[in-house]
Amino acid sequence: MTIDSDSPDERLVEITDFSKYKYDDLINYSQKFNVLPTHFQFAGDYRAETEIRVELEKVKIFKESQ
Repeated sequence: MTIDSDSPDERLVEITDFSKYKYDDLINYSQKFNVLPTHFQFAGDYRAETEIRVELEKVKIFKESQ
């Protein structure tokens, strides 16, 4: 998700090592991956649903005050 910057979420796992293998290579590999919540259509947005609702309400209030 990034090239020259830190991960946007510390729960993400580095998978660049997969690029060392060809598509049809068979390897033994063990890795634990975090299952992250997705409640919004944008990649990399792993906020809880309540966090999204709070932010949307802030935007709504801001727009109404304009």
